[in-house]
Amino acid sequence: MKFTELNENNFLLFAIKNYENPQALTENDFYEDLKRFKYLKRLVNKHLNGSDYNVDLILNNVIILYNLFGDATPPMLFNKLPAACLSGLMALSASGFLRSTATCFTLS
Repeated sequence: MKFTELNENNFLLFAIKNYENPQALTENDFYEDLKRFKYLKRLVNKHLNGSDYNVDLILNNVIILYNLFGDATPPMLFNKLPAACLSGLMALSASGFLRSTATCFTLS
């Protein structure tokens, strides 16, 4: 199945298709890994609000998501995180892998 636009209607199917965790045994493991997007959003919001935050923790979660979902991670981040969080995440990310895929999918 090809995805021309990632949105809330097809996000779960896109995530399932790109999920690569051989240690996950149950459906609950998959949903626990999806919660990392919410956790990452919370961490980046802390950074944007000027609260104490841990850059290593933010980058660690991005790396974990990238290990779980591979090249599908950037479009999923663009779908799940608001623009303010994305700009904060890009400012923290030295690798810039998000910028290279920003035009691949339409934000909705």
